[in-house]
Amino acid sequence: MIFLDTNILVPILREKPEGNHYLEVIKNLSVAITTINAFELFFGAQISRERSKNLQAVQRLVQFFPAYPFSLKASFIASKIHQKLRDKGENIDLNDAYIAGIVLEYGGELFTENRDHFKRVQGLKLFIPPL
Repeated sequence: MIFLDTNILVPILREKPEGNHYLEVIKNLSVAITTINAFELFFGAQISRERSKNLQAVQRLVQFFPAYPFSLKASFIASKIHQKLRDKGENIDLNDAYIAGIVLEYGGELFTENRDHFKRVQGLKLFIPPL
């Protein structure tokens, strides 16, 4: 299973050229999102100027993908990720730790444009699309 990070979903949502490229990359793959991605998208829509229109667009997009929840197991994994990086003096955004915890719980790969950030998470597989 390949999990889409929010920075992959936003260009798809906004119908940007790179979003069309991402759709082409994933068209024959088994992909999903997390409920954390959905939260980030909904929050962005909530604080936007065109709230109603953007909330509807997010609702349509998130219904297109299966959404995996932030479970107790994922919360434990995320807490270990956060603790290990903190002990090294490195920070990770809590939402990113939550997303990584979900991806690790389900043994998936994360498709993200933020590879340098996520490669610090031990055991997390990153999806690198073929050229």
